[in-house]
Amino acid sequence: MTLNRRTLLQSAPALLLTPALARAEGYPNKPIRYIVPVAAGGGSDMVGRTVTERWAKALGASFVVELDAVLRAPDLRDKLSVEAIEPMPMTPEQFGQFIRTDIDRWTKLAKARGIELDS
Repeated sequence: MTLNRRTLLQSAPALLLTPALARAEGYPNKPIRYIVPVAAGGGSDMVGRTVTERWAKALGASFVVELDAVLRAPDLRDKLSVEAIEPMPMTPEQFGQFIRTDIDRWTKLAKARGIELDS
């Protein structure tokens, strides 16, 4: 797996936290929640899982990786709804199906209206 700039930037806050976790005596005494603010299956998901596996070994702690939990937070949903944005956390397969369905819908509409489509 190669790391690109985006992946590195997304994991940077977690990497900065690592020394503090290592110094805390008796910590953690319960599983650590690691929130990945995207749906399962993407690059951020894979990086999050890889990082938490390594931390679990290094710290002797257990981690709970939560996907798209941020998108389900009521306060964030309210802020997004003000901007007419509806979060739709989904797997890559679900997203692919969503796009195919949307393309089919718009294709039918265009054909019904006599609009020629480029291939």
